Amino acid sequence: MSVSGGDRPAPTRMQPVSADIAGREGVTLYRDQGGYLRGEVFVGPAGYAYLGFRFRALRDHAEPGLEPVRRGQIIGWGGVLKAGYVAGPGKKD
Repeated sequence: MSVSGGDRPAPTRMQPVSADIAGREGVTLYRDQGGYLRGEVFVGPAGYAYLGFRFRALRDHAEPGLEPVRRGQIIGWGGVLKAGYVAGPGKKD
């Protein structure tokens, strides 16, 4: 993510022990955005398989046209519970 005016994107950081929405232990890669929001990606500790994501508020924030958020509030969270290969588009097995 690049910001106009030559600003560098926020650094991506790592939290070595965390848990995703399903309670699976993993590693979190995260980046703080806009001064109030943290975007997190959860990956497996062994093969770094994608487990899921979370967005949460780092501080209270209000912006016209958006619902206000409170510090610590989870704004979005999801996870991959099952994945596999299929024979083609629309196939389940």
